[in-house]
Amino acid sequence: MTTDKQHFGPSSCNSKAKYIVPATDKGLANTLSVLLTAKVASMPVTIYLHDSVCSSGYPMITSIIIE
Repeated sequence: MTTDKQHFGPSSCNSKAKYIVPATDKGLANTLSVLLTAKVASMPVTIYLHDSVCSSGYPMITSIIIE
């Protein structure tokens, strides 16, 4: 996932060019559903990142909420 307000996340992550939800995450389907719903409805979302964990070198998304 990429956003227009990037460069946030743990300093331990190698890259902050995008955010990631690991494919093994149990909430992956729900996260993708929320993102697709927001995109179709042109609604903004708030993205919450893990404050200390990276996945594949990128900040890991913990949850997404439609505003």
